[in-house]
Amino acid sequence: MSDSKDTEYVRKYNFAGIKSVEDFKRMVPFTTYDDYEPYITRMIENGEKNLLTANPNDKETNFLIVVLKNYYIYSFIDY
Repeated sequence: MSDSKDTEYVRKYNFAGIKSVEDFKRMVPFTTYDDYEPYITRMIENGEKNLLTANPNDKETNFLIVVLKNYYIYSFIDY
C-alpha cells in the first residue's frame, strides 16, 4: 500500500491515518462498482494515473477492476 500512498483514492480516505482494522472500518466506507467507475473511466478514457494505484501494471488492481466491471454488467442481465 505504501506505493500507492499518493493516489487520489488513498488520499481521499486518509489511509495514512489508518492504524487498525477499526480505523479502516470507521474511515473507509463500503464501496461498490459505482464508487470506482469514475476512477476507472478516467484511467481508460483520459489515461490518468495515480487514481487507484501508483502502479499501472498492478495485477491485483487490474483484476479487481475487471471483476467489478463484469459483476456490474452482469448484474443488469435479466435471466
